[in-house]
Amino acid sequence: MSFYQKTTLVRNILLIAFALAFLAVVLKLYASAREVSLIREAEALYKQNKLEQAVERFSSAQTYDAITYGDPEIREALGALDQIHSQLADIDARLSLSHEGKDYKALLETYRSYADLKASFSQKPPAQKAYFQQISTGLSIEKDMQSEFSQYRAQFEAQMANNLKKGSYQDESFIPNLIAMPGDYFEGGKEKELTALFKNYDRKKFRDQKENQSFATVVGNTAKSLRLYQENHFNAPWLVDALEQYGLQTLSKESANIEAFINDAKLYEQIKDVLPNASDVLALIDRKIDGFFTKAEQYVKGNAFDKAIELYQALGAYKSTASYLTQLQDRWLDHDPLQLLQKQYPDKTFSDVVSGKDRFGAQLYAAGVADGNQLYYAAKLTDGDVRFWDAALDDSTRVKKLSLTESIAENNQLVLLVESTSPNRKSTFTGYAVNPSSLKKWFLMEADGLTVQEPGLLVFENPVGEGEGQTEAPYQLHDSSLSYIGKTTDEPSDSGNGESGQGTDGLGGGNGDTGTNGAGESGGSTDNSGNNTIAPADGSKPVDPAATPKQLVIQQITNVHASPDAGSDVIGQVTAGDTLQIEAEKNGWYRIEYNGAAGWIKP
Repeated sequence: MSFYQKTTLVRNILLIAFALAFLAVVLKLYASAREVSLIREAEALYKQNKLEQAVERFSSAQTYDAITYGDPEIREALGALDQIHSQLADIDARLSLSHEGKDYKALLETYRSYADLKASFSQKPPAQKAYFQQISTGLSIEKDMQSEFSQYRAQFEAQMANNLKKGSYQDESFIPNLIAMPGDYFEGGKEKELTALFKNYDRKKFRDQKENQSFATVVGNTAKSLRLYQENHFNAPWLVDALEQYGLQTLSKESANIEAFINDAKLYEQIKDVLPNASDVLALIDRKIDGFFTKAEQYVKGNAFDKAIELYQALGAYKSTASYLTQLQDRWLDHDPLQLLQKQYPDKTFSDVVSGKDRFGAQLYAAGVADGNQLYYAAKLTDGDVRFWDAALDDSTRVKKLSLTESIAENNQLVLLVESTSPNRKSTFTGYAVNPSSLKKWFLMEADGLTVQEPGLLVFENPVGEGEGQTEAPYQLHDSSLSYIGKTTDEPSDSGNGESGQGTDGLGGGNGDTGTNGAGESGGSTDNSGNNTIAPADGSKPVDPAATPKQLVIQQITNVHASPDAGSDVIGQVTAGDTLQIEAEKNGWYRIEYNGAAGWIKP
């Protein structure tokens, strides 16, 4: 590029720069002049109290922002008024958007913004307050809000009516919506009008549900409504009262049906969060539950264990009764050891039962016959272990009596002695040794009677086989058999002194559950007058023909006890129709001979 060209380029650039600078100056002068003109107009209008026009001029002047001109006080006042106009214009725009979008939440937010802004002007100069009201009125903000909220209220009340008409209450959003509505739009007072509105709705709804829905549905839906009121900080005492009255009526009627009562009581207790602290229904539930537990305890005290168990099991649906049931089972077993068998074999009915406690190396024990031909024995050992034994009996005979004894064998072996019918003699005597894992049949003999003279020596009356016809045929008991040892030389005495262990259907030694050694067990003696009357050592009185019957015909199944005490061991039963020989009497109890042992009954 030549020197001339370079010079020309520099000149042109300078000319353009000058032109731009000149244009900027011109524009600045114009803007300044225009701003001054608008400011002057605004000040003049402000002085004439034409505030809206003054703010319009002032706002237009601010767009130039070329110079600072005019009265500072007027400029400050016009600036404040201009801000008011902008804020109200923004609220008006938001109000329009909420209307177009049918957005109730946005309407509420717009109302709160307007209310806050209006409240902030309560302490402002009169000119600003007047201008605020002028612009607000000009934009129809309050009028438009009144219209919007009126339309929404009508919509919400229509939803309430529709719910009642259809009987459907899934959508109750109108409750929080009405509660959120500003109090300005309730002529008679917000709380008063809403209380009347909600009370009418809730009462009709509650009546409809009570007539057509279950207890669970009514309680659940009512609690849901109460929670909705609580979340929106609105008190609804009428609904609490209706719920409490309904709960009292329902649960009072169900108190005789424990399962229904507990089910509904648990449902009601799940809504404690909406109930008063002094809820009458919760108090009723506590009283009834306490009453059920008291009743169960009374059943236990009255030995009605099956009823107590049934009641505790039902109460288990309300709260855990496992500990109660465990204690109850122990008490029932202690009272009636037969439950050892009943619980193990619940489908069986036992007869010829022998049971007791703290004997034969067991805390509790029980033996019985079921299905006519099956022998069962159960024992709760001293270590708490419970064991069971069983053995099949002869189908061709019927069990007459069952007894437990340790006096038969020399080694104190526990034996279950079964006396059953016999085709050839009065009875069949079968002994079962109770071994650790089984019942072993030890011996069998048909005879008219049995007495244990001493451990290992059994004396049969008229047995089948060796010793037949003898009143006392002695047999030696071996590990797995009986052996006849010859005719005894001593005949039985009529004095009843029992030294030889004689007797019919008896077990000697005094160690068996039903065994005896004749008069020796009772500790009696012969009266010196020679009348052979036994004076029992247990405190009972001998039979007085004038006062005590010699024989007693049993009218119903009766337990035979080991002593004249209802709490003593039950060693067996006598059945209706049995004729028993009465040996003595004590406090209304009669002593009888049972399986060769002394037993006590109280008809």
